[in-house]
Amino acid sequence: MKTDKDMMHGYDYAGQDIYGWMASEKLNGCRAFWDGRTMWTRGGKVIRIPETMRRMLPAEALDGEIHAGRYGFETARQAVQYGRFTPACQFSAFDVPDHPSPFHVRYQYLRTLLPAFGPVNYLRHIPGIALDEAVSLMLRIQAQGGEGVMLNDPEGFYQPSRTARLLKLTISPLRKEAA
Repeated sequence: MKTDKDMMHGYDYAGQDIYGWMASEKLNGCRAFWDGRTMWTRGGKVIRIPETMRRMLPAEALDGEIHAGRYGFETARQAVQYGRFTPACQFSAFDVPDHPSPFHVRYQYLRTLLPAFGPVNYLRHIPGIALDEAVSLMLRIQAQGGEGVMLNDPEGFYQPSRTARLLKLTISPLRKEAA
């Protein structure tokens, strides 16, 4: 059984130097961990994924998210909680926990395991980003209904805990009004 403590979690961006880091969209879904045989929620419950999805997954661990697009949180929640998967539901993997390498190597390996599109895919990352590019990306994503951006230190190793080598860049609606 995999649980929240087995997954890597980041901190909120708070002025750290992220020059050269890798950026991806922060998906609005349910965190999921594939252990090579079973899909788990961060709370340690088994997710009953469709057989078509299961056949596309490799026999090694993947950390990712089940989501259904920018406005599909409820659809993803229903899929994870009740097994009600729709064609909009996807599992996007963003890391390979058991690969003993820095993130930029794990990401390249992940790209060999999964396709870029489809019901099971790898989450695309933009390499070598600067802060102004990350903020611009975040604003574009949020203008289209997304949450924000995740930033990965390309030299960071996977560690099942909270780490400063993974950062979340978002502006909550309340903070937007205050700004």
